[in-house]
Amino acid sequence: MLPVVAPLGRTASGEIVNINADTAAAGIARSLDAEKLIFVTDVPGVMKKEKVLAALTSKEIDQLIDEKTIQGGMIPKVRGAEEALSETLEEVMITSGKQPIVQNDVWQGTIIHKERKETMT
Repeated sequence: MLPVVAPLGRTASGEIVNINADTAAAGIARSLDAEKLIFVTDVPGVMKKEKVLAALTSKEIDQLIDEKTIQGGMIPKVRGAEEALSETLEEVMITSGKQPIVQNDVWQGTIIHKERKETMT
């Protein structure tokens, strides 16, 4: 199953508002007990000094936010990834929609997980 969702909501007065897609995707993944979640964006993953960070834990994410390496629209992505992690969803990928997600049998992007792992399985 591959849900595609337009994250819109309505205020009490009936106004239609945009809900952050990363937050919505994380909530949906948790509700469905998803085994995989991939955030597709316009950058290759979480970047530091123009290099993609292959894998991150929550502790590392906090540090990178504190030092302003992770900022702007990447913050809701990494926070959404953290929120989505569960017993069934052990890792979340942040990758670019501008390039193949898998190259030479290797996932491209940043894997968010509770503990250090080598690859998304």
